[in-house]
Amino acid sequence: MADAVSFLFGVIEVSKSRNKQQYDWFYRKPAWRKCRMIALERDNHLCQHCLEKHDIFTPADVVHHIVYVETDFTLALQLDNLISLCHACHNKVHEEDEKRFRNTKKAKRQRMIESKKIKVVKL
Repeated sequence: MADAVSFLFGVIEVSKSRNKQQYDWFYRKPAWRKCRMIALERDNHLCQHCLEKHDIFTPADVVHHIVYVETDFTLALQLDNLISLCHACHNKVHEEDEKRFRNTKKAKRQRMIESKKIKVVKL
């Protein structure tokens, strides 16, 4: 899939200095829109957290990257890195991730990874 990302988007540099707004262009691309729709259809347009944790059928309105785009852009279009969530669960996931990364040694490792430039080379 990294090749597909390279082909669709060219050379991408990911560094610590990038912010979330710098990935907005990605979410407007037809490739993301198609991948998002495939993920929603795979999950029957249902929030997977509500379904697994509470046995509640809640419509999903967000497709979440398990490994964030800022962390590893090569996983951006991989279906196994996507999960359908409702807005409330999506916010909870981000809050939990921020707490976890802020309070553990893993956060330091994560920041080190993000601070290194990662290049996706166009083939």
